[in-house]
Amino acid sequence: MEIKHASSILLGNMSYVAKLFVWLLICVLLTVGIASAIFIPVGNALSEKEDIMGELVNIKESVQSLLKNDIGVYDVLVAFEKSALAILGMLASNVGLLAGLIIAAIFLYCLYLFLTGLSYYPTAYIVNELMSSNTRYGFAASMAKNIKMACKYSVSRMLISCPLDFGIVALLAGVGFGLLKLIGVFALPILLVAGLALFSMRSILFSGWLPRLLHNPEERTFDAFTRSLVSVKGNMGALFKAFSLIFFVAYCCIFVLTVPTFGFINILIPSTYYILLRSVELVGFYKTNNMSFYVDSRTVINTVEYGYRKDNQEQDDEYSDINY
Repeated sequence: MEIKHASSILLGNMSYVAKLFVWLLICVLLTVGIASAIFIPVGNALSEKEDIMGELVNIKESVQSLLKNDIGVYDVLVAFEKSALAILGMLASNVGLLAGLIIAAIFLYCLYLFLTGLSYYPTAYIVNELMSSNTRYGFAASMAKNIKMACKYSVSRMLISCPLDFGIVALLAGVGFGLLKLIGVFALPILLVAGLALFSMRSILFSGWLPRLLHNPEERTFDAFTRSLVSVKGNMGALFKAFSLIFFVAYCCIFVLTVPTFGFINILIPSTYYILLRSVELVGFYKTNNMSFYVDSRTVINTVEYGYRKDNQEQDDEYSDINY
């Protein structure tokens, strides 16, 4: 139910994709601008060190060889691992610089999470209004109306998401390098499946949070999160299938289309699946609470099982009276 109806909601409201695309583009440009101000001076200083520049050139040449089909993915990963470890070893000799780079990277990632997260609550508000009353809100209007809650939610989610994301990436990187040494390129599909599973579980963790806030605005942000976990528990199977399919399709599109689109697909795909994710979350919420919702202006979905619907029960009572 989740992916089917969420897709219908998305296809009927594709205009929001362009608006989210603009917002995400602004987020990327702001983050890149601040990152440039931080890392360009550091890069200029590091460029004077020939050993580090040599390893970076090796990585660049490996990627170019992959694009030319001269070497395989496994060879690129091995070369990247070797060069990355060598660069880290060189940076480790300057503890202050290494610590500064790590702190800067964490800050930039948190900044990007916060900026993109500002769109989550307004987007969920738009989708909820479409589903509950078939009312259309503009993205800018929704952002202006809900900016306070959007900020609170974005900060709260960032505080949970950031360490969780780093933990998942560290786990996948550690397991990945170990498997690459054991079974070579056959480790890649295992890592893909593991990554899809972990990030799908991460999405399930947050899937009841926004719907809970939308329908219980008086609750505190973290209280709504903890209480949402109970409602999500009974619908984990359907949510896992929906999130896994969304992420798999998104990763495939990014992998295939990044080079032909000069990287723009990396912004277009998120602006599409952000709406799809919010729709899946709300469809799951409506289903677990036996609430009806619109998927378009003429179609209302009744989530109550057929035999438990009040109208059908009344009809059954009438038939039983007639038979009697």
